[in-house]
Amino acid sequence: MRELTVAASVARALMELAASKGGSRSALAARSGIALPDLEDPDNRIPFASYVALMRAAQQLCNDPAFALHFGEEVDASELSLAHMMGGADNMENALAMGNRYARLAIEVEGDGTGDRFQLRRVAGQLWFVDARGNPNDFPELTGSTFARSR
Repeated sequence: MRELTVAASVARALMELAASKGGSRSALAARSGIALPDLEDPDNRIPFASYVALMRAAQQLCNDPAFALHFGEEVDASELSLAHMMGGADNMENALAMGNRYARLAIEVEGDGTGDRFQLRRVAGQLWFVDARGNPNDFPELTGSTFARSR
């Protein structure tokens, strides 16, 4: 199986927010295994496992268990080079289609086998917005930051 990756722009934004909240860049880099120069080119890719480690290091070093939610709230998609993904959509259906088309450019994840990553599902008469990642509980911070950003 090929290694999943994250856009360096996403990891850099996470690193910068953590640093602004008191996390040491050198400690964040050491704990995540990310070389700081690798974050300089937004076209670089960072291993997904290193991104997970960076998020968890940020939670610890900033003493903020809800850091992922704050990352989603405070860092605009335009800072992640993702504004093009859904910003041009004129309705929810088109935004969802564009998000599914371009999401892997930001963060590659394994799906759960039910189709697109982001789905609208009717369950018991209610409409749910679902992030259909495989094993979402392995890294719930990704769901939290994604949904916080899509407010």
